[in-house]
Amino acid sequence: MKKSKYFYLIAGLILLFLCGYLLYTSISDSEKEDNSMIKYQSFFNEIDSIIYSTPSKARIILISKKKEIKSPKDKAYLKLSSKIALSYFLESKYQQLLEFIYETIKIYEKNNLDKETAILYDYMASIYLQMGNYHEANNNSLKAQRIYDRINDNDRQAFVLNNMGVLYLKLENTDKAIESFNNAITIACETKNKQNLGIFYANKSSFYLKKNEFDSAQIYADLAIKESLEKTVNNYLPKVYETKGNVYLHQEDFKLARYFLAKSLNLARKNNAKKLKINALISLGKYFFKQQMLDSAIFYSTLAIENIIILDSNYTQLKQVNDLYRKIYKESGNIEKTLFYTEELLNLNNKESEENKAHEIYNRQLKQAVEQKLAADDQIEIQNHLLKNKNVIIFIILLCLLIVLLLYIYRKQKQHSEILLLTKRKNKAAIESEVIERGRIGKELHDGLGQILTVIRLNLSLLSKNMVSANDKENEYLKNSIAGVDDVFAEMSSIIQNLSPTIITNKGLEKAIRKIVTEINNTKKVSLQFEIFGFETRADSLIENVLYRSVQELINNSIKHSNASEINIQLVKGDEEITLMVEDNGIGFDYKKHQTNNIDRHGLNNISTRVKNLNGHFYVDSQLERGSIINIIIPIY
Repeated sequence: MKKSKYFYLIAGLILLFLCGYLLYTSISDSEKEDNSMIKYQSFFNEIDSIIYSTPSKARIILISKKKEIKSPKDKAYLKLSSKIALSYFLESKYQQLLEFIYETIKIYEKNNLDKETAILYDYMASIYLQMGNYHEANNNSLKAQRIYDRINDNDRQAFVLNNMGVLYLKLENTDKAIESFNNAITIACETKNKQNLGIFYANKSSFYLKKNEFDSAQIYADLAIKESLEKTVNNYLPKVYETKGNVYLHQEDFKLARYFLAKSLNLARKNNAKKLKINALISLGKYFFKQQMLDSAIFYSTLAIENIIILDSNYTQLKQVNDLYRKIYKESGNIEKTLFYTEELLNLNNKESEENKAHEIYNRQLKQAVEQKLAADDQIEIQNHLLKNKNVIIFIILLCLLIVLLLYIYRKQKQHSEILLLTKRKNKAAIESEVIERGRIGKELHDGLGQILTVIRLNLSLLSKNMVSANDKENEYLKNSIAGVDDVFAEMSSIIQNLSPTIITNKGLEKAIRKIVTEINNTKKVSLQFEIFGFETRADSLIENVLYRSVQELINNSIKHSNASEINIQLVKGDEEITLMVEDNGIGFDYKKHQTNNIDRHGLNNISTRVKNLNGHFYVDSQLERGSIINIIIPIY
């Protein structure tokens, strides 16, 4: 019979494993990805709150988290990669960003992740645009656009068109630029993407500003602000305010120009948007130059240079500042510095051209290195696939060992449960025996000694009535004898009540404890408070007996040994356990010391033993000169 039982247990475990495996494999990839995104949602919310202010810190956290996810198709993996790329972009670390993107693109292409691949091409286009490598910027924008066309992603396609508009504007191709901006705005209006609209309107405003069409520039700057504020796109608002400030500057409305340029700078600082802050500083330098406030113009130009050095920014901003210096010193008549910054500007143009050529060589080498690395990864993947069969065999062996282990644990737990059950029965029997024995002793005292004392009391009373001629001294002895018998009666009744308190059986635990409380409070020496909750129904008689005796003993200890003047008792019955707490303001004692020395202080060991016999817990919290708190917790069966 036992063999059959173990067989069914093993079969059940194997069946459970197979069902779990089939259930797991039946879950669609999209469901797994959605679960992954739910798991990491709070993490992404935290990253969004710090990535714009501290990109490097966010990147360290993102890279660490990315190692937890193995599949590139996992939505959380894709979002982590996107955030890592953004962190490099925000710090203008273009070379590291290009390395990261090249490697990631190859992984995405290998896994047929078209949209994600296009997003990275879009990123690369933005990077090359910032670096002034317009040829590569155009190539990557076209690659991204072709993919977006194929997968019908209109929002991302609109963004590519916007970036191409910026590129054409830098190349002085105004017709292509306005066409790209208009197409991007049309798509954004159709998809109702207010975030994109704010950005596209701002770039169109910059287009009209460059063409000196200030009214049109003003209209689109206002539209950009409206859309950005409605969507709370604060990360792009500094650029919008700078554009509007520059419009007013060209219109020579200096008051409004300064207002919007200062607003751009403050918001860029608040958002820690470093590149936008540099743009705002350069525009403020131009503002003061136009106002002929050359010292202020130099001040803001110097601030811009300092930030460019810290950020290791691109040549575009550096050339703008040097050109501004050249104009300032030319205006002030400083020929030496004018020539210096003119020459510096030429050097920057040459360096930019040389670096672009170096970047092209480096990019080809980087592509080759990434391809070689991926080829090596493919080889490793093939080897891993060959190891799978061995892993399956190992897994089956481990599964069998696990089943044997589970059987062993099951058997041990069963034996342990049987021992606990026997112990519980034994403990309960011990308490029941104690209660029965106490009741027997109480009954014998009442029936035996009680009857004898009754006869003695009766005889003494008769003797007192018949001794008419007795002298006063004899009468006094007789009265004292009768009083002594009465005292013995009272003491015996108290002992019988302590041995077998019938008040619990007759009136319940609450009234039994309240009787003790009333008697003690009537002495006016100790203030005793009692609270009880949840005893709408009676508890088990053994539990009530143990709790009653514990209350008796603990109150007696608090009064006699701790010299307490205040005692608080709280008794709470829950769904699964009963809790008794007795707290006093007495002198307290060192319970750990008495436990170490194996001293039964104030009968606490007796209480602890009774409680533990009911599978309960006994806790003492006491220190010298701090009072005591005793907690008893007994489970309800």
